[in-house]
Amino acid sequence: MAAHPGAYVLSRAMRRRPIVRLPRLGVLVNDASLVREVLLDHDTYVKNGTRGAAVPVTQIFGPYALLNQDGDEHKQLRLALRTLFTPAAVRELAATVARPLLADLRTTLEQGGRFDMVRFSQLVSGSLMSHLAGLSLEPEELHRRAMEIHARSRTLTTKLSIGSLELGEGELAEAHAAFAEMVAGVDAAWDRGHEDTVPGRLRAHGVDKAGTRGVLGTLMIAGTDTTSSAIARMVALLCDTGQLTRVRAHPELLGPMVDETFRYAAPVPVMTRTIARDTRLGGRALSTDTQMLVFVVNALRDRRVIADGDVYDVAREMPRELRQLWFGAGQHFCIGYAIGRRLLEETAQVLLDLPNEVRIVHRRPAAHVLLPAYAELVVESADH
Repeated sequence: MAAHPGAYVLSRAMRRRPIVRLPRLGVLVNDASLVREVLLDHDTYVKNGTRGAAVPVTQIFGPYALLNQDGDEHKQLRLALRTLFTPAAVRELAATVARPLLADLRTTLEQGGRFDMVRFSQLVSGSLMSHLAGLSLEPEELHRRAMEIHARSRTLTTKLSIGSLELGEGELAEAHAAFAEMVAGVDAAWDRGHEDTVPGRLRAHGVDKAGTRGVLGTLMIAGTDTTSSAIARMVALLCDTGQLTRVRAHPELLGPMVDETFRYAAPVPVMTRTIARDTRLGGRALSTDTQMLVFVVNALRDRRVIADGDVYDVAREMPRELRQLWFGAGQHFCIGYAIGRRLLEETAQVLLDLPNEVRIVHRRPAAHVLLPAYAELVVESADH
């Protein structure tokens, strides 16, 4: 409600209908099986069409932005980057970058201090992206840079409207300035060419500096906003529902709990596509050049698949139709999904290992942001 009051009310009202047509907005898809069908059909439902988020993405980041690409060019970019995001690479990345911040979380709570999970999640996600960007920084400067990346990302995501409007001259100038600040230092990392970084890997595959900035800019947005939102929301859900106690008693529920958090919180509630050719979906005729809004948040609570989708249950056996759907499907399945999973698991593990449970002492939702999130979520040990 805080992020998108109108869109939230609309999605709740429409979610029982598999497909809905809305004037000016286009076609809304809520059904889980149809959502997966759309995301897997890259010829009919395209990312780089004339409608949807791809329009402002191209204006801001240029043609190499992953979020506005389809076909062989997109495949080649993902192939160039894939070894940076394997589970083994992510484990090493977490050990190098995230562990010191996780240790601070543990120490603060053990000593009776209060801890803002939002600032923590922004620091850890921004630091990881700085590392992948090849920015060699001392800890204090790394933390400042991490928060700067998050702030610039938040500025840019406010420009990515599902209304598919092109940005005006003033908005575009503001967006370009924020983008330049967010990717500052990336050109130098490209020059160094270290292939354990995104710039170095792209350089080795023939992507120039401008293209590298575009790819990395979108990775930074995805890697900071979605992850930082999910970490804080996971902690809030565990505390609010009392299920932190359940997972502490049954550590084997850690993996299912992370999946259930992604399902329930839907880090990217809506995805956009453009219908590239006349087609039929779920028995409905759809016309070329129509915007499609893929309501992932509704698909993940589709009552045709999951009867109690509005309930957060850490022991849920995930229906086959929903598995990993929160990360997308097909060619555009989230390339950094292993990072998100790892950070949620390691953050939760700190809470499970504490001598006492944690409780929320203050919270504030973020208003009018692209992805639902908290602005503050302060916790402390329950014995203080």
